[in-house]
Amino acid sequence: MNPVVGFAITGSLGPIKLGMNYEAMFEVAGDPDGDTGPGDGGIIYSFEDVQLGFGDDGILCFISIEPRGFQTVLPVFVGGPGEVGTPGRGELMDSLAALGEETECCEPFVAGEFWWLFELDRGGPPRISVGDHGE
Repeated sequence: MNPVVGFAITGSLGPIKLGMNYEAMFEVAGDPDGDTGPGDGGIIYSFEDVQLGFGDDGILCFISIEPRGFQTVLPVFVGGPGEVGTPGRGELMDSLAALGEETECCEPFVAGEFWWLFELDRGGPPRISVGDHGE
């Protein structure tokens, strides 16, 4: 399975999981490529095409994969190949449907920016943003 699709389904990216503290994350991930610097809402660290966001309490509360077009570069700690094909929306939706997951399309933040919501057995609805290109 494509690791990006696996992330959407499990909410985990290799050993990285929401709720980790950043000491545990750094132990697994090593040094980041960059960061946003501390701010009022915490800090976001960048590892290749992956961003990991921590609240002021030092707990991982945000995982984002932002592909470089049709290829996604994943950091070494994820495991497997570093560069994978970016799945299109159709592949992601088909994978979710095969698991019996229902998705809901919405525009919660910016008009014209669509998000698909679904809830797995993880206690809350993850928000997945998928561009309309790359199918």
